[in-house]
Amino acid sequence: MKSRLDATPPLSREIAGDDLEKAPFSPRARRLWALGLYALLVLLSGSFLFRIARWTKTAGLDWLGPAVLGIFLGLGGILLLVLFIRALRRRRFLHLLFLLLIVAAFFPAYLNLELPLERFHLLLFGTLGILTFWALRPRLYTLQFYLAALNIVLVVSFLDELCQGLVPDRIYDLNDIWVNLFSGAIGILLMRMSDINAPLPLHPHYRKEHAACTESPPLIDLHIYLSDFFYLLPLACVLATDLWLTQPLDTEDLLGVWQLQAERGASLELMDGRHALLDFPDCKLMVDHYLEGNRLDGYRIGVYSPDTEREDLPPPCREALSRAFRVRRAEDRKFSLYREDYGVFILPEKP
Repeated sequence: MKSRLDATPPLSREIAGDDLEKAPFSPRARRLWALGLYALLVLLSGSFLFRIARWTKTAGLDWLGPAVLGIFLGLGGILLLVLFIRALRRRRFLHLLFLLLIVAAFFPAYLNLELPLERFHLLLFGTLGILTFWALRPRLYTLQFYLAALNIVLVVSFLDELCQGLVPDRIYDLNDIWVNLFSGAIGILLMRMSDINAPLPLHPHYRKEHAACTESPPLIDLHIYLSDFFYLLPLACVLATDLWLTQPLDTEDLLGVWQLQAERGASLELMDGRHALLDFPDCKLMVDHYLEGNRLDGYRIGVYSPDTEREDLPPPCREALSRAFRVRRAEDRKFSLYREDYGVFILPEKP
């Protein structure tokens, strides 16, 4: 008599033997190569996408960006339509429910992004999640599989943000990593719902001692073991690295009167309580200052007038508030401030 484990339908279409899977050009190897090449494309696009977008505008190709977004959305819509039709024909109503939940989660997040480049990046990582599922494609959809797939998306997203932090036109932002990870998770779940032959639950846990069980497994069957926590190490490394990258400067080292080195007289006095005195040609104004940035993008000091609208200020003051001061560290561990329109500001040594 066959046990319940033997009667369980296979949870993957992959039926190749172990020897075939270990071959240099096996289907698994080709899928992994495709995933690696796409991940490289994502990293390159994250670094140069902004420059490409500016070039398309100057070249009169403004229609190119919306066209690419339309192609991605069209392909995604076709995929969703096919999955809905297949689930209806097979009467997989739980698959239909999860497909509706995926759509309800993804499109509000997509429409909440205002910039077309951010929307395109969201679609890129959704496709990365789809390719990650396709490359790994396990025989059992275990918790380890989902964690491994999410870790791949997490690492690619983190490397993408690091590359953006090194590019002048882009910035490093931890929030973008979570958005990219969310989009990749949507792609992974979408592909999981595409496997109509694999009934739910999302995470089956079949073991020998469960073979004689006659009860249906729960919808989400979470059996967590100590070894599963090792899959959280990449997340811990990302958070630790982000904490080091975004470690703020000691603002006490920046307090004082910063004098312009050039002939044109200008100064910026930073005080306690985030107050500052801006003394530029034809403009002397009490303002507030704030420190922003990180180790990758560099730190910047911005100034603003909290009590006066910018439009109410005279033109020299509006010009003085238009740019931030970049914080630079010299070899002797001292700081200097830099503005593109003025030059280098130094802090005279205290007697």
